[in-house]
Amino acid sequence: MNQYEGAYLCSAGNTASECTASSGSTSAESEFAYQMDAISANWEIHMAAYMDWVTYSVEWVMGDDGYIRWEVEGQPIFEVTADVLTNPPQDTAQMNPKKIMIEEPMYIIFNVALSSSWGSYPPNAGEGSCRGDGSSSMDNAICNSFPMYLKIDYVRLYQDTSGDTDMAIGCDPDTHPTKQWIKDNIDDYVDDDNPDTAVSGMAFCDSNSDCTISTTGIITGSCSNGRCKCKSSSWTGPRCTEAASESSDSSDSDDTSAVYGPPMY
Repeated sequence: MNQYEGAYLCSAGNTASECTASSGSTSAESEFAYQMDAISANWEIHMAAYMDWVTYSVEWVMGDDGYIRWEVEGQPIFEVTADVLTNPPQDTAQMNPKKIMIEEPMYIIFNVALSSSWGSYPPNAGEGSCRGDGSSSMDNAICNSFPMYLKIDYVRLYQDTSGDTDMAIGCDPDTHPTKQWIKDNIDDYVDDDNPDTAVSGMAFCDSNSDCTISTTGIITGSCSNGRCKCKSSSWTGPRCTEAASESSDSSDSDDTSAVYGPPMY
């Protein structure tokens, strides 16, 4: 197991040396720079991973009794419990801040990149051909296995939806009202190259009920070929559940094409 300081995250154009070294400078503005901390548990890849699919999993439970557990083929290999954050070791000055178990919405990133930062190099890197002069049986065996491929067969996400669960469902939990925060601070999330753009439909769906505010009253969208499709320009959002503001560039000829609110019929 090892703890380490991750990459610097910098605003575009930040000229701090840590940012420029990590290619974090792209424009004239400079507002923030911070470094992510990280923790990892390294596990050697066993032979099965070279011969067949292997199942990796992460179990993330929130709350004071929660934990984050990493598993390979159903076998736990590492775990971080909530008390590591909520009750960390202290010095006499109590300098180690207490935190809450991580529960805000996050992305899941599957990184299959190869990096020399972890001390991994192909044989004879930078010196010529992979096999060199061909005298090393180990080098030859490694090079004979190229090309290698890192593939992901499937990704499945499960959440506990029972009545007594501590899990937060969705991207806008009550403890971290993410949607309202973004609305209140929209300038921090947009720029000239990345404007705030309304998304009309296209969320994944299984039935019409996934794409409308109601299935018995006003129908705002439907499920078509596994994707939500909004009924009219009056409704927007990935699941057609947001009322669209007035639009003057609509090509619809009827008098409902530029209306704020639900369709008139």
